Amino acid sequence: MTYTELATAGPSEPACGLARAPLTTQCGLTIGGGQVHPELSFTLPAMSITEERRPEVLRTCREIASDAAARSRRRPRGRQ
Repeated sequence: MTYTELATAGPSEPACGLARAPLTTQCGLTIGGGQVHPELSFTLPAMSITEERRPEVLRTCREIASDAAARSRRRPRGRQ
């Protein structure tokens, strides 16, 4: 695939969170509609993922999610 021009009119046009054709997911999240959504990376520690280790994997994923949720509820200093 070869590109011959930018998808934007120029360097003054790009803006974070905006897309020419935003899309809305089935759960109602609009991507590209002007709001920037943080990404959460579920990176497991080095381990074999087997049926026997399933409880440990699930526990680790739950911990990642609950820790991220707890951090998201904290307000940065100086913000109301």
